[in-house]
Amino acid sequence: MGFTLKSSYALRALYKMAKSAREGKEKLSLVEIVQGNEIPRDFLEKIFGELRQAGIIKAVRGRYGGYCLARPANEILLRDVILKLDRPMNSYACLQQNG
Repeated sequence: MGFTLKSSYALRALYKMAKSAREGKEKLSLVEIVQGNEIPRDFLEKIFGELRQAGIIKAVRGRYGGYCLARPANEILLRDVILKLDRPMNSYACLQQNG
């Protein structure tokens, strides 16, 4: 099973955030996260809105604000991220249509 582009971007961003936190830098700006990841900034901002609602990341406002993981990286399950961002795909949708 492949990931959608939305999930792929989210997982890349979360990986960068987890790696940064492990290196001692808890918060990253959106610009820092998209650099080197080839992720459209506006799209990532929308994705982060959903991840905030799910309690996966936190946004910190202010001059030294940014985004950080809401809990330790080892407690964030890939399944939770993917299910939050992607609607379940129904393989049999074509069979449910009339005609």
